[in-house]
Amino acid sequence: MIKNIQKHLLLHYPIIWNIRLIPMLLILIAIHIIFFAIGYIATDTVFDSSNYYYSPADDLGLIYFGSILVGILLFIGWLIFYSRNNSFKNFYPRKSPYLFLEWILILVITTSITLIPATLTRGSIYKWNSAASLSEATKVMDLLDKVRILIPDDKDNYRYDSDNNKPIPIPSGMALRIDTLDLDLYAFDYNRDGNIVIKGYTGPSILFYHNYDYNYYDTNYYTNYEYSADELKEKKEAKERVKKIEEIKQWFRDGNKEAILALMTDYLKLQEKHNMPATLTANEWLKKIYNPPYFAVNENTIIASSSSDAYYYDYDHDTSRQQTYLQYQELSSGYDKIIRSYNDNDVIRIITLVCICISTILSVFIFSFRATTGKSWLIAFVACGVLLFLSAFIGVVLSEIADYRRGEIYGLFLCSFWIILFFILMSIIIAKIKNTGNKGKSNIFVNLFMWLLPFICPLIYFGHYFFLDVVESEYYYNINDNEVLECVFWVNILITIVIMFPISMLIRKWKSIPEE
Repeated sequence: MIKNIQKHLLLHYPIIWNIRLIPMLLILIAIHIIFFAIGYIATDTVFDSSNYYYSPADDLGLIYFGSILVGILLFIGWLIFYSRNNSFKNFYPRKSPYLFLEWILILVITTSITLIPATLTRGSIYKWNSAASLSEATKVMDLLDKVRILIPDDKDNYRYDSDNNKPIPIPSGMALRIDTLDLDLYAFDYNRDGNIVIKGYTGPSILFYHNYDYNYYDTNYYTNYEYSADELKEKKEAKERVKKIEEIKQWFRDGNKEAILALMTDYLKLQEKHNMPATLTANEWLKKIYNPPYFAVNENTIIASSSSDAYYYDYDHDTSRQQTYLQYQELSSGYDKIIRSYNDNDVIRIITLVCICISTILSVFIFSFRATTGKSWLIAFVACGVLLFLSAFIGVVLSEIADYRRGEIYGLFLCSFWIILFFILMSIIIAKIKNTGNKGKSNIFVNLFMWLLPFICPLIYFGHYFFLDVVESEYYYNINDNEVLECVFWVNILITIVIMFPISMLIRKWKSIPEE
């Protein structure tokens, strides 16, 4: 069937036949389905890690590099078949739209090949999405935010902070023997007779619990800081988590053991749902940490928050022992990963952008190779390397001569050099077309000119970027670098596609010039 299709295309649509579009699309569809399935199957969602990687590429490991290798091999194989018939050598009688169409088809093929790693990533993300719905994962994270205070895995987060805490009052009628107390755990003073007066408990306690959320983007330290929309959102979420923790602390102060026990029970049900063993029951858990009036955190109340910390090594006695643990870190890390797979599209968006940028560059390189000759293409490649070296060397010399902002001056020179070279090459090609004569060395110029096309917008952006920094413009410091940079590359792809049509017309006219 494919042979019949190819024969029909050869007779009626030679461009599509020559580029092997139909066989390549069938092969690429199959490969994308395979790598989507691989990404799905290879992704581990059994909540056995206490720290999942931010990027799916890190989780997939060597499989990710395998997808890139498959793309490279497929690209080479396609080039072998595509290069057998080069209509570009005699294409000047053809209309410019056909040249542009052939480049578009090249771009479709190269984009489909370079997007294989993105498809692998999609498979991994879809696996995490299938583990739980967004509403379910959000509900579980709400539970985990509350439970965190009930799992004292160390004393650091439970220590007294004089700036934010007050000593826990000594209950009236509670007799204290000063000679048996560890005064490091209490706030005290001296009376007129020189006797010690205990003011309150300041040792590690659940009531003193605090974490990073308590100090997140503290405006006391960043009074002149202008928050971005994402930072404001994160700050709001941190405040909500702190509010939940303070609610749990109030349960301890009010003696609301029923609410605490219910929270513990809900958490243990979650562990049971994921087939995680529990080393204590809800009542044992409550008995272990609910110790009024101070709710002290010490060696007797420690509960490891991960199965990896199940064994405690005592360096003083050179012994190890198993300690009580809950798999909080595994659950928290897993459900956080699920929520990020729904809400955080940065990774897949950046991977897609990089793949399309690479495919655009490859398509232009292939088009220039087809439009000129292999010899001129190789000479242009060597010349490009020489120009890169010379421009970098001159840039270093100029930056060393400069008294300040050497890095910015170096970057400004490089961007300016290649931008000016681009327009010089374009002028030479246009002049060659208008003047009577032969192509001469213009084959090399055409290659260099076309290679610079996919880079011209980023070069203009970075040149403007460095220029503003050199002149110390205030506008420079208000730029959101990541958002603007991403926008520049997307716009660059669109501009490249649009400009390739007049470039095709220019190449068609240039191709009509005699070789000698």
